[in-house]
Amino acid sequence: MSTTGFAAQALGANRDKELTMSLWRPAAMAVLLGLIFIALQYPIMQAAARLIGASEAVTGHAETYFYIRIWGAPFALPGYVIIGWLMGISRVKLSLMIQMLMNALNMLLSIEDTLAANAILWQIQYVMAYLFDGFANASSIIVGRVVGGQNVILCKRAFSLSAQWGCITAIALALGLCQFGRPVLSVFTTIEEAKDIASAYIVWMAAFPFVGYWGLQLEGIFSGATKAYLTEIVR
Repeated sequence: MSTTGFAAQALGANRDKELTMSLWRPAAMAVLLGLIFIALQYPIMQAAARLIGASEAVTGHAETYFYIRIWGAPFALPGYVIIGWLMGISRVKLSLMIQMLMNALNMLLSIEDTLAANAILWQIQYVMAYLFDGFANASSIIVGRVVGGQNVILCKRAFSLSAQWGCITAIALALGLCQFGRPVLSVFTTIEEAKDIASAYIVWMAAFPFVGYWGLQLEGIFSGATKAYLTEIVR
């Protein structure tokens, strides 16, 4: 999200060199951080296992997953940087397509019914989060340009409109899931067992919009102003 703010500010101020560096600097840091994660994978896993305190069986499965997944860190982290940068330069559709493709692949590669149901619920949550991210990213881009171009009125307007449309969207999503939960699940899978499992938790998906929209909105505004530490307070 900080990458989005820096890119938007550079774009708003018409500083091409700074716009380029707003991509390469965090991308290089992300690769380095990913390599550090790989180097420290054993102590990280051991500390996490002790913190969670799961059974030996669960810990064993978690370790297997972690020790495989960690090797993707130098690639996954720069991917987030690229998505944030694309948002900052107003290429939101492209960044959304990238994220939806990645999540669709994760869902298609799931196997067992419970795992598939969990993946489906995650995709629904992701789709709703992406909708709110649209408002957040629009606010982030506008606020970033405000900081670069010094337009306070536009900043207040972005805050007001993102809050209003975020609330309207939250109500519409919650009502839609409560009324059409089963048909929505059918969009993601034809496996009846997976839909039965997911249906039991659809009410929690309906509650997510009201919990998440305001936090994502403020995150977009703070990141656009490159006040990333405030997004952690919101979270």
